[in-house]
Amino acid sequence: MENISIRTLELTVDGRSRKCPVYVPGTLDPAHPAPLLLVFHGAEGTGVSMIKKFRALADRDGFLLAAPDGLGGRWNALQPDEVEATGNADEPAFVNAILTALSKEFTVDSRRIYACGFSNGGALCQLLAIRPESQLAAIACVGATLPAVLQKQIASAPPVSVLLLTGSRDEFFGSGGSKIGPFLPVDETVWLWQEHNRRQNQTGIEVQSRWIEGGRHSWRLSADLDTSLTIWEFLRTHTKSAQNS
Repeated sequence: MENISIRTLELTVDGRSRKCPVYVPGTLDPAHPAPLLLVFHGAEGTGVSMIKKFRALADRDGFLLAAPDGLGGRWNALQPDEVEATGNADEPAFVNAILTALSKEFTVDSRRIYACGFSNGGALCQLLAIRPESQLAAIACVGATLPAVLQKQIASAPPVSVLLLTGSRDEFFGSGGSKIGPFLPVDETVWLWQEHNRRQNQTGIEVQSRWIEGGRHSWRLSADLDTSLTIWEFLRTHTKSAQNS
């Protein structure tokens, strides 16, 4: 394929080697700050597999695409099994290292940094958004709700727009609630983010939840839904305000 540049950032974070595949579209305009989309795979996934889901959109709209690899295919979103599987990996430090590295090479638009993820990666997006120093303007989560351990930390989060996509037949996060650990139900996750953002009293912030009838625990929730396009069209309409940058 033409005008495609794929590279892998190799970083040392907390004494461990971490990798992040990065896709640089040929349509990237070096004369203008570029949006950046961080994409987090689900358990046992890979960054490259997630790049494939957004590559055409990056080509179309000229944004940087970074898809980190978890340790052993897992992310530490603070669930006990994740802490053990990743050796309590410091994921926010890893993401900060990615942002620092990319900002040295590209002119990243600091008001248009986004994150999305599936399952374990979607939970990680919410952990990252809750951090007081978060640079994220908006996040989108597929098949993932808020880890219960984070609900008391949400008050410290800066304003952030949130999109949740959930299948009604998701065996882990569907109508029966979470079956894989202490995660909040979809409606409670939405309410907490809405209430948090309302208290911030800032315009342009929104929380959306889409319930996909018949959808299972999969990126492809419906034959009629282009998940990647739906996510990007939501994210790209939001920018981070100057006072919270």
